[in-house]
Amino acid sequence: RPGPMGSGMHDEFVEVKRGRRPETYLFEELRPILKDTYGIIVYQEQVMHIAQRVAGYTLGQADALRKAMGKKDAGEMRRHRGIFLKGARAKGFDPGRAGELYDLMAKFGEYGFNKSHAVAYSYISYQTAFLKRRHPPAFFAAVLSAEMSNTDKTTAYIKDARENGVEMLPPDVNESLAAFDVEGRAVRFGLAAVKNVGEGAAERIVGERRRGGAYRGVVDFCGRLPQKVLGKKLLESLARAGAFDGCERRLNRRTVAENAERFVGHGLARQQERSLGQASLFDLEGVSPGEEWEGPGVEPLPEYGDRERFDLEESLMGAYVSGHPLDGLAGAIRRIAPLAPGDVRALDGDGRRDCVLAGLVRGRKDVTTRKGERMCFVALEGLGGSSIECVVFPGTLVRHEALLAAGGLVVMRGRVDLSESPRKMFPDSVRSFEDELEERVTGVRIGVTMEGGGEARLEGLREGLARCAGKAPLELVLRHGDGEARLPLGGGFRVSPSAVLAAREREGFHDVEFVIDGAAG
Repeated sequence: RPGPMGSGMHDEFVEVKRGRRPETYLFEELRPILKDTYGIIVYQEQVMHIAQRVAGYTLGQADALRKAMGKKDAGEMRRHRGIFLKGARAKGFDPGRAGELYDLMAKFGEYGFNKSHAVAYSYISYQTAFLKRRHPPAFFAAVLSAEMSNTDKTTAYIKDARENGVEMLPPDVNESLAAFDVEGRAVRFGLAAVKNVGEGAAERIVGERRRGGAYRGVVDFCGRLPQKVLGKKLLESLARAGAFDGCERRLNRRTVAENAERFVGHGLARQQERSLGQASLFDLEGVSPGEEWEGPGVEPLPEYGDRERFDLEESLMGAYVSGHPLDGLAGAIRRIAPLAPGDVRALDGDGRRDCVLAGLVRGRKDVTTRKGERMCFVALEGLGGSSIECVVFPGTLVRHEALLAAGGLVVMRGRVDLSESPRKMFPDSVRSFEDELEERVTGVRIGVTMEGGGEARLEGLREGLARCAGKAPLELVLRHGDGEARLPLGGGFRVSPSAVLAAREREGFHDVEFVIDGAAG
């Protein structure tokens, strides 16, 4: 880090305050100015007082010096150095030590606050640190609500919340408020934080729920919101974010999203009928509006696959909420790369360490070196959403350009300098995770639950395997009640590990295991 923190001055401050180091002053005349901060320049007012006492500055000149330091104006700073040294000589101070003092002032003046700001910031820092430590759900609900319109900050706060053990609950039209809210030890996503919803529409959704009771499904939702709020984009976004999962029993996310215009039109038409007094038989019998509506008669569509669902959530909310693209590969990832990106922060030592990391490539930023070569910075996001910045030098970028596209799942081999803060990864090689699996997986196991249509599941799996030809032997684990039976399949069912993963998404199977180097992953 730049500035006083990076230079270790905060550590020196603590050491002097605790009496483990003596206070030191370049000139005794500085003692009255710096005694409250143990001889260390902390506040802008101290810089101004030093300029007055040592170099004979007027208050106006001292304020000009303060502004130049704060703006990091190199030309103005050089000009003031000459004025400062000339004034110090005139007042009888040693020029060499006066120059040392000016450089010290310039170094910390760039990052100093005036005293009133410093006190206010320190007090707020103490309060927020206390809240984050003692009341994390409330703390993160508050900061997320304050930054709902800033996706980058929201994403960072959600990651921080999870790393601090706070669960993020998905948006729900019957549970969420407009802003983020606390539910037990978790934080419920705010409706206004979903892209294309907005604070005004979110408040109307919550207000109607309080007035008329919980929404019973998408049709009921569309039949109760006014036309100026209800729209295709809003309904699509809420459906894709999972906001109807808790109340809509018949229709999945994709069916609602891809028929949003029809649901909106149907809901507004029903509202118009009611406003004209055209009550239905159900209305006359006292059934609540919307309870028995059949909707616009849409054809159910297959639900989004895992990866598509996760990606839609991230695009709408800045984070994966219902799961993570790596969840189904957790075992295999841990076998191939036991160290997660987030674990690097906890490593002991201060030297260089070789490591292997696996995860998704995020947020690539290309830059040009002084030699005119391209290099890039990417974040590697691993299990649990933890990530590490990766510095990809020109040679590595040239060799692995295609693999470093955002969203790709890769395995990186390289080094980490443990003396750096924050720590970064310097990859020497990048490989696709699928290629790593193809090379290292020695077998695949798929668990199938036989209750409730197990035969149909097996038939669906057989069809899926026909598109998954590869080299890895396959074993089925058939489960019924508390028992299970293992059934190794013959050579005609050898599969590609990555293709089996795709089949899992299509067919809805669980417990896909990759056997890597003799162990299940």
